[in-house]
Amino acid sequence: MWSLWVTAAALVGPVVGLGARIECDAVDGDVYSFSHRYLNGTDFSFDQYQGKVSLAGVSSCLQVGLNALAETYAGTDLVILGFPCNQFNLQEPSSTETEILQGIKHVRPGGGFVPQFDLLEKVEVNGNNQNDIWKWMTTNCGFTQDRIEGGIEYDSLNVHDVRWNFEKFLFGRDGKLFVRYSHLQTPEGISDDIDYLLAQ
Repeated sequence: MWSLWVTAAALVGPVVGLGARIECDAVDGDVYSFSHRYLNGTDFSFDQYQGKVSLAGVSSCLQVGLNALAETYAGTDLVILGFPCNQFNLQEPSSTETEILQGIKHVRPGGGFVPQFDLLEKVEVNGNNQNDIWKWMTTNCGFTQDRIEGGIEYDSLNVHDVRWNFEKFLFGRDGKLFVRYSHLQTPEGISDDIDYLLAQ
């Protein structure tokens, strides 16, 4: 499963059904103060993307859609980052760069798939060992549904938790968290929002 990340400024009007799009108000701080590591272990800092538009999500099944976004927006200020995560139905058991990339290429989605976006080290997006980036994102934006699905693999449930591995977070050029999408919204379905933000 993957947490996915794309950077953008502001959105207009709801683009999905009720509860599927939650605007993030009064966000404390910005994502540019966070750092992590790429999948290969080298240091990564979010401030290298200042002034860009960004999207973060959790999924293995959305990789094809993310590649399509990466191709559509190649050469623009859109940034897409993927975070492997194993907390939803144990869909990402691999740990090393080689294992994860081989799993993507041959299993999910398979067929020789190669991601066209940067991958970061595996994280926990919920629970006692929640990654700081994901803690900031989830606490600064309302949740997308009341129910927490089965198949979760962590302790200490929280009302702000990522509900399932297809949730996404959209950021503005200022690094502020702007919108949280439920697992029902596909990457392709936020193109209008991305276009709007890129035009800012």
